[in-house]
Amino acid sequence: MAEVRATSAQLRLQARDIRAETRRVVAAARRTRSHLLTQRERFRAVEAAIRLQRLRRAWGEAGP
Repeated sequence: MAEVRATSAQLRLQARDIRAETRRVVAAARRTRSHLLTQRERFRAVEAAIRLQRLRRAWGEAGP
């Protein structure tokens, strides 16, 4: 019976460790997602600026 209790206690500790690791992984995933969303927005802004610059150049070459 003592062996069953020891095994049970060990399994509870392992479960606690797994839950803690899961929380760390989820938090890291949230940070990564946030970073990627920020990078996507920056990329879109740069892409829009490049398009605008190209349109201005094309307008200048074509003349008003």
